[in-house]
Amino acid sequence: MIQSIGLAFVSAAWYLAGLVAFVAYKLTVMARFKALRGSKTDDSGLANLLFLRVFSLGRRGEQVFDAVSAHWRYIGNVRMIAGPDLAVTAIEPHEFLEYLGGRID
Repeated sequence: MIQSIGLAFVSAAWYLAGLVAFVAYKLTVMARFKALRGSKTDDSGLANLLFLRVFSLGRRGEQVFDAVSAHWRYIGNVRMIAGPDLAVTAIEPHEFLEYLGGRID
């Protein structure tokens, strides 16, 4: 809108150029976000929890992860950033085989 003020001195109709550009921008962004949301089939609108574990707590870390994820899985997905000690408790056998087969990262 501010950029179109200078054009308003040429013609009053040019002042609407900023408004039209803004509406076009908003429609484009909304359409793109809708397309991005539609491309993810695994989330299906569920809430995500990021479980970030910085320091190794040994068995206590596994217990905390198990307690939190057991209840959260009814609400949504659990994403994890942790060490290899928790990967053993979080990965399912079929996911491990898919990883070995190169079907998932």
